[in-house]
Amino acid sequence: MRFFGGWGFNKDSLNAKDWVHQSYANGVPMGADLPPMRGTAPTFVVWAVKDPTSGNLDRIQIIKGWTKNGQSFEKIFDVAWSGDRKADKWTGRVPAIQSTVDLEKATYTNTVGSSELKTVWSDPEFNASLHAFYYVRVLEIPTPRWTLIQAVKAGVPPPDVVPLTGQERAWSSPIWYTPSAEARKNASAGMTVADLKTKGATMLGDAQLKALIVGKAFWVRNNVTGDQFSVSYTAQGQSNIWHAGRYTTLPSNSGNPMRDGYQGTTTPYKIENGKVVTTISQDPFAVTIYKLGDTYYGARSNEFGYANYEIIPTPQIVSNPLTAMINQISIELGLTEEQKQQIVPFLTQELPQLAALKKDTSLTPVQKIEKLKEISSSVDAKITPLLDPGQQQKFNEIREQNRRKLIAELGSKVMQKVTNAVKQKLQ
Repeated sequence: MRFFGGWGFNKDSLNAKDWVHQSYANGVPMGADLPPMRGTAPTFVVWAVKDPTSGNLDRIQIIKGWTKNGQSFEKIFDVAWSGDRKADKWTGRVPAIQSTVDLEKATYTNTVGSSELKTVWSDPEFNASLHAFYYVRVLEIPTPRWTLIQAVKAGVPPPDVVPLTGQERAWSSPIWYTPSAEARKNASAGMTVADLKTKGATMLGDAQLKALIVGKAFWVRNNVTGDQFSVSYTAQGQSNIWHAGRYTTLPSNSGNPMRDGYQGTTTPYKIENGKVVTTISQDPFAVTIYKLGDTYYGARSNEFGYANYEIIPTPQIVSNPLTAMINQISIELGLTEEQKQQIVPFLTQELPQLAALKKDTSLTPVQKIEKLKEISSSVDAKITPLLDPGQQQKFNEIREQNRRKLIAELGSKVMQKVTNAVKQKLQ
């Protein structure tokens, strides 16, 4: 495996006979820091070849990690893969490769996969103001797990508490990106506990916390990502998070709220010393809640003094979608009055189309998603020229978040219809 990062690589970089030499000359290898920024986003050269005694290669992935206002995130990008599989247009993820494993014999064949994979990839979501790292992961095709091999040799049933197959993998050292002091000036400033105290906020005690949350459910917004979700705390000491869809951007150490919310799996909580304490994978996490005026903010114990969570009585998108969208874009983009007058009519025209799309029973879920993309892309094309480059980047981020939420909503309605249909058949 080879992995290089820089600012000037292009799709032809791997075609040169001395591409390794040029990659060293024009970039940095794994384990190094990217040089000072030159361009709009870093590019990476990645190459992998199979182990001659093992399985073919399934895919190459680049894992990106970044931090913002005390929260850390990771995202997996499929960047090169074998065969003619197509990446999902919304998630970018590539479907699983066919397994050739013979479970009776604990063998496999290299009739799928590739002996070599390579590509040049650029980060499509790069934010120059945020610290980030990138590393490569190379996956082989599925092969028999050692427990299956041993069971077949011994003539006993394989254990049913572990998978029968696995995908061996290799991974690189990371390449690091550190923003310049000038770039850091463009980073959005988050709310900290120190900021709240300076403004006169007060920390809730145990009695106040119990009155606020026990036996209740309320909506919360993560002000770092903009995602909104519902949190419930039962009188019996159980908690859960609801309405976190597959497109929600989750910070590290969040568990799996999408699965737990769907399945109704709860987590015990307790209130002590002015904190709401829960556990994730046996590790305790505490939230301290502060009141500033009529607004409540939450500071999580692992987010380095930031108060990133805000309790909201009702999601803005529920109460008035148009007003919520206009307010969000106006505030976060810093629109002038002239820009507002130009942009609002386009947003006003879009919402009725989206409302009609939700109610349209003649379209399949996939067709609805295609139509959603068509409607939003048309509006984006009209608004983007009215914004400066900095506003355009933020606008694209906001629109992508909103699209993901709509897609998750469409998907949840389909699942509810399927569930209801199954229940009716069983009755």
